[in-house]
Amino acid sequence: TMLIIGITLFLLTGQYRGLSKYLNSRAFYFLLLRNTFLIFFIFCFGMVFGLTLLKFKNWILLWIILNFSTSFVRIILRDLQIFIDYWNQKSVKKIAIYGAGEAGALLSNSLRYSSEWRIVGFFDDDPTLWGRCLHGKLIYNPKNLSKLKKDFDLVCLAIPSLINKRKEEIVNNIQNQEINIMQVPSISEIISGKLPINALKPINIEDLLKRDTVLPDIDLLESSIKNKIICITGGAGSIGSELLFQSMNLNPNKILLIDNSEFNVYKIQQKIYNKFPQNNNIKIILGDVTNPLFLDQIFKKENVDIVFHAAAYKHVPLVEDNPISGIKNNTIASKLICEASLKNQIKNVVLISTDKAVRPTNVMGASKRLSELIFQSYAINNQEIKNKKNTCFSIVRFGNVLNSSGSVVPLFKKQIEEGGPITITHKNVVRYFMSIEEASQLVIQTISLSNGGDIFLLDMGEPKKIDDLARQMINLKGLKIKTKDFPAGDIEIVYSGLRAGEKLYEELLVDGASLPTKHPLIYKAKEKLPDPKMILEKVDELSNRCNQIDEKGSLEILSELVSEWKSKKYKKSKESF
Repeated sequence: TMLIIGITLFLLTGQYRGLSKYLNSRAFYFLLLRNTFLIFFIFCFGMVFGLTLLKFKNWILLWIILNFSTSFVRIILRDLQIFIDYWNQKSVKKIAIYGAGEAGALLSNSLRYSSEWRIVGFFDDDPTLWGRCLHGKLIYNPKNLSKLKKDFDLVCLAIPSLINKRKEEIVNNIQNQEINIMQVPSISEIISGKLPINALKPINIEDLLKRDTVLPDIDLLESSIKNKIICITGGAGSIGSELLFQSMNLNPNKILLIDNSEFNVYKIQQKIYNKFPQNNNIKIILGDVTNPLFLDQIFKKENVDIVFHAAAYKHVPLVEDNPISGIKNNTIASKLICEASLKNQIKNVVLISTDKAVRPTNVMGASKRLSELIFQSYAINNQEIKNKKNTCFSIVRFGNVLNSSGSVVPLFKKQIEEGGPITITHKNVVRYFMSIEEASQLVIQTISLSNGGDIFLLDMGEPKKIDDLARQMINLKGLKIKTKDFPAGDIEIVYSGLRAGEKLYEELLVDGASLPTKHPLIYKAKEKLPDPKMILEKVDELSNRCNQIDEKGSLEILSELVSEWKSKKYKKSKESF
């Protein structure tokens, strides 16, 4: 009777519908509940029909035996199924999990049902965990990695909240021992549901170059953009397009995007339609910011509040070979932007500058430095004019942005995919790096910090040696560096020599010092400024020389205005290029 009633009850309550392989604690709790109800039902059945009943302690004993037997059978079935899957799988990868915390436990629990992975143990930095077990697997001291590396195929880093500095240390330690490494998704990816904990992925160089996040000041962000009409020149470029996407999250009235590259405008147009299919607040304009009438008409017609001037030629060798085009696009356009902004009483105008403007050794850097001087000159002149609505001119200066066009990271990726070689100009070249998202957020926040004529410096963190960067990218791909001593390697590194006008390292300060601001990653530079009237008069002369295609005369004026750079250096570098 008990067997018939029990089977009927289990069928009606779905006990046999669950897959044994994926049984968890919740399934066993329901099993205990079913067995309790079964015992109670049989007891009531016996009372109704006058059957001989067991003593109370025997009912308890029966409940224990029933729970133990049914649970034990299901555990055996579950583990047998997992064993069969392992047996049938010809190539099971053995994995060691670095991190015996919550993420490591979740990953272990998820992978134990996988027929592709077999967990052999854990590593953790916490000495109190060494020698203990998690899900039946030992937790080891990371110093034992080299001794145990024959027992596993790869290490999975399962500490999504790890600070980036420590993450790089762990990755470098594992790579130095020639052990393959992967990682779990980030906390944001797991929480948002984009990726499950067991979606193992390779570690990219961007993961190691990113700094530990300093959350943006929401007040600074929102007060800068909310309900404003924004114009972004060079809006289809790396920085300009990211400024667009960051600004869209801050409820602007409208965003105007200006760029002179038809191909780039088409690409950003597709991205915008995919990301904001129902949004009508973005207007894309194909045009040239060296045309003053074009700028004046747009600023007047659209009632622009803020201009981010990100349009520039930034590739050093190209500008070095085409100085007239570089000066017109980088310098003359900046003056035209300032003039049109003053004429149309635009509230804020922000120049996106570069660390190459500091003590420049090339035409590109010198042209950007002169653009800074132009913005400062207009700021000073504007402050001296009374009874007029002021336009606030400011400059933001920072270094290399990860994955921007022309950045070494995408270039090295392409060279590695093609089998090498990776080309580096000099073994000792170092550069600063910042994520494009962080740079754009910081640029936006400077608007609320500006009083006019400010040069804001973004804290770029620690500089990175380009040679180390290339080697790390090769190792992250699981490849070997090809050298004379190791000709069987996969990717060779070739040193081509410094290009014309290239520096070994970049700086952010011309002279003086920097002052802190309300934001911990934004500083103000204290730098001397030549006579503004003289600068603007000379820039007009420079514009005439450029229009006459007078390369020598243009470079002479440029070197006169940017005293740290001389045209004779340009000529010398051209001869040796």
